[in-house]
Amino acid sequence: MALATALSSVMSLVAPYLVGRAIDATIQGHDVHRVVSLCAYLAGAYLAGLTSGFIQNLIAAHVSQDATRAMRRDLFSRLLVLPMRFFDARNVGELMSRSTNDLANVSNGLNQTLAQFMASAGTLLGCVAIMFWQSWRMALVALAVVPLTAGATRAVARLTRGHFQTLQRELGQVNGFVEEMIAGIETIQLFHQETRILDSFHTRNERLRKAGMRAQAVAGSMGPAMNLMRNLAYALIALAGGLLAVHGLVSVGTIVSFLNYASQFSQPLNQIANQYNLLQAALAGAERIFEILDEPDDADPPGAVSVQEVKGHIEFRDVSFAYPGGPRVLHHIHLQARPGEKIAIVGHTGSGKTTLVQLLARFYDPDEGDILVDGVDLRHIAKTAWRRKLGLVLQEAQLFSGTIRENIRIGRPDATDDEIEQAAVQANADALIRRLPLGYDTQVGPGGAGLSQGERQLIAIARTLLANPSVLVLDEATSSVDTRTEMRVQEALARLMRGRTSIIIAHRLSTVRRADRIYVMAGGRIVEEGTHEQLVRRCGAYFELCRLQWGAVEQAAQRLR
Repeated sequence: MALATALSSVMSLVAPYLVGRAIDATIQGHDVHRVVSLCAYLAGAYLAGLTSGFIQNLIAAHVSQDATRAMRRDLFSRLLVLPMRFFDARNVGELMSRSTNDLANVSNGLNQTLAQFMASAGTLLGCVAIMFWQSWRMALVALAVVPLTAGATRAVARLTRGHFQTLQRELGQVNGFVEEMIAGIETIQLFHQETRILDSFHTRNERLRKAGMRAQAVAGSMGPAMNLMRNLAYALIALAGGLLAVHGLVSVGTIVSFLNYASQFSQPLNQIANQYNLLQAALAGAERIFEILDEPDDADPPGAVSVQEVKGHIEFRDVSFAYPGGPRVLHHIHLQARPGEKIAIVGHTGSGKTTLVQLLARFYDPDEGDILVDGVDLRHIAKTAWRRKLGLVLQEAQLFSGTIRENIRIGRPDATDDEIEQAAVQANADALIRRLPLGYDTQVGPGGAGLSQGERQLIAIARTLLANPSVLVLDEATSSVDTRTEMRVQEALARLMRGRTSIIIAHRLSTVRRADRIYVMAGGRIVEEGTHEQLVRRCGAYFELCRLQWGAVEQAAQRLR
């Protein structure tokens, strides 16, 4: 690329010199052969410049696309390792905007300006050198506008960058709103909220339009400003050249050459001015991308151990926790699960049950107290090693685009097809999978689209069985399925829990009656613990939960009689 750039710059610098010599040769009455020779050289210079410019642009496109690919790879890799608190503080649309729109702006900016910048440096230096060689007086006149140009560029750049950052933020807000609207389209149509949603979209869209107008208006002032500087330089060169020519200090050809060199000198600046909005959008996008790349990841502390075997003794010792920027949601939690035990955690919505799962999975660390695994502080165990030993079955089973086989294989990437199918058999999922058109090779959409909630849950259980975890957490694993499917899910979960330390979080108290120990939570605290029979006899918080739930069932049954 350096060779192509150098050749392009040299050819562009030679051409004005040859034009000036050809004009002088014509005026001075030289023979036609010399004029024709100079014109032939000029044509050759233009052709060589065209060829080298094409090669230069081709290489620049390759370099810019490689750079964008690397940035996209680094951004995606970074997103995969950032802590959960990072995602809690941002909406999906904003992150999508940075991953798509901002990267596209950077790619366009690099592609449009990289070759130009590389050629400009050589051209600018060459123009200055030749102008001083031809006439230092006229060179000083031509360069008189450079400080004005630099000052105008700097002033506009400061204003424009902020406006383009605002534009990108507003675009992220619109993307987030659209993403939320599409996800909730059924609710919107069911409750006739189309008009309200459309009005809300119009408000956001108008903010985006105004931000775009402000950014483009400021960036658009760059082009006229550069044209003014170029025309001022032309006028000064023509005036100075005329005065010097009258006194015989320069020739007419030299004046023409100077005007051409002045044009070449200002041309890169004019091209940048014409693409200034693109350049500023690229810079603003790059800043937003590097904000993510500069985010600290949730790295393990030095000396973190990589556990090979986990017996499954879990203990929360005086644990308190608050989400970043929020009030405390857990207060002095004490609980334990011995190896192979099944403990249950129950309580009203918002009591802090799921937060315990977040801490146990090490999406967050407690603010106070310790979580111990086989007597070792969980913060001193490598996250990757610990999560291989932890199985989570959540209320909403998350599947990904791909085949059912690929979704189950997530549990253990090196599993054979036979092992995958055996896990599905254990999860009561094999029969339903084989009824599908392509069986295990059936494609599912994002989030498991095309499958019912119960089918997704059984496949998620198969995935967890394949992973063979030492500790199992079931977070409302049956709350979103119908009664018939729940029986199959419960049977699969019973196999999954066999021989494993299991922590069951549930609203349906029928699913926790056989737990070795039940913890009752309220307001972020554990208010009771014991077996089902012990807690019922106490007539406390657990008894009240049972009365409310089973009383509601009884009332519903009476209405049907």
